Amino acid sequence: YVEEARLDVASSDPSTGAPIFMDTVVYCCHTTDHGRLLSRARHDGKAAADAAAAKRRRYPDAGTSLIPLPFEAGGRPGTDTLNFVRRCGAMYSESHNGDKSIYSRLWHDASTTLQIANAELIISAIGK
Repeated sequence: YVEEARLDVASSDPSTGAPIFMDTVVYCCHTTDHGRLLSRARHDGKAAADAAAAKRRRYPDAGTSLIPLPFEAGGRPGTDTLNFVRRCGAMYSESHNGDKSIYSRLWHDASTTLQIANAELIISAIGK
């Protein structure tokens, strides 16, 4: 069985020209696996880290070109997401005389994406 999937964004790294593939995911902390549930309860960001790991397993051929952009359903961004926003913000700021306004725009866009995904989760749950 081959599962076909589509990454959210395919682009190129502006500094190197190398291909990059971004894929967002929203993970709920809840799980029926008791050990994993305890781990997520004890470690901030564990669900987002699990989500990023799942994306890397899903797209193993992408290697370092894959940038998972995980969020926990409550809003916590994963480490990959934080690093990506910081990297983009730093690059923009460097090329725009230290202008840091892009950070708020990036977090606004990320928040909007998260809220849309949460709404989709709720709608799909109601439909069942």
